[in-house]
Amino acid sequence: MQILDPEEVKKFLGNPDIETLKQFAREHHYPYYDHITEDSNDFYELACLYYAEKKYPEADPIDKVSFATIVSGFTTGLFGGYGTEWYEKEKLANKLVVKSIGGTLDDEGFGTIPERALRGPDTLRTVGILKLLEDLYFGGGDIARLVERLLD
Repeated sequence: MQILDPEEVKKFLGNPDIETLKQFAREHHYPYYDHITEDSNDFYELACLYYAEKKYPEADPIDKVSFATIVSGFTTGLFGGYGTEWYEKEKLANKLVVKSIGGTLDDEGFGTIPERALRGPDTLRTVGILKLLEDLYFGGGDIARLVERLLD
């Protein structure tokens, strides 16, 4: 299920091109990205890693890959890759995204999504969610925790 608008995600991440991402993957020893195509889950995952590495080079590597997993997953509907679903920030990120669209999510990861959210992503929601996720992973999380309290 697509929650985030792919074009808005690309803009937020600086519109990286495939060749730049492939070069980045080689330089950072991410061996699985030689086959990426525009708008694939791998494209968004790698674009997030590139963005995080350029903007937040000192950030925890787990934060970088978890951010990539969440953003690419809610952009394409495909999740997985780094085995970070156990990570507390990722659990909170999932909860924030699902609740921000009016859904529910329990501690086991089961929940509901309202039918209106299934009609496709929109720009305002996408930008807001991306800013929340960026704050959670790289900005200390104060805004994300505040939003969590507001949504509870």
